[in-house]
Amino acid sequence: KHLPLYPIIIKPHDDGCSVMVQKAKNDDQLTQALKAIFAEKSHALVEECVTGMELTVGIIGNNKPYALPPSETVVSKDILSIEEKFLPGAGENQTPARLSESAITSVRKTIEEIYEALGCKGYARLDCFYQDEQQSSTGKERIVFIEANTLPGMTPATCLFHQAAEIGVKAMDFIDIVVKLGMQLHQPVISEQDQTVSLMVQDLIKEKAQEV
Repeated sequence: KHLPLYPIIIKPHDDGCSVMVQKAKNDDQLTQALKAIFAEKSHALVEECVTGMELTVGIIGNNKPYALPPSETVVSKDILSIEEKFLPGAGENQTPARLSESAITSVRKTIEEIYEALGCKGYARLDCFYQDEQQSSTGKERIVFIEANTLPGMTPATCLFHQAAEIGVKAMDFIDIVVKLGMQLHQPVISEQDQTVSLMVQDLIKEKAQEV
């Protein structure tokens, strides 16, 4: 049967980092994409193509998650390629994302709710699309959740450090917070001063706000 709507996204069922991800705009492109995947894989995922601004959002916390300012993934072609993700100078993330303050607040709140619903702890990076009223099929702005990276990489160029810098947290301080959150989870008895590590973040935010 013909799928009702194009474009659609085709990708392997067991891979990540945009490996072999393709966009099909007609039957011929769909056939070619599936042939390429089935040459190496046994299954393929065929999904709706979601339009909007692609965002990646770092988040930290155990019982009280805190979402960092989102980064906008700037794509040069139809879809984000693995080369843009990893080759030096090939990709671009805009931090903070070029959204209104109200939209950023909505994104962060939604990401915190998803983080809690998934039972995430410590830190993670959640990816989503932001759609305005014109892009959304509901006629209202919405956040379309893509995936949760529960152990994202910490390379020097990671957008997590850029996002942390937006609230006045240096890279090594961010790592320190992540380590303390991990220790908090696995300590049999938690001391008062370590009971809520998220307070460290709140204090840093307040200091940053006073400087502005």
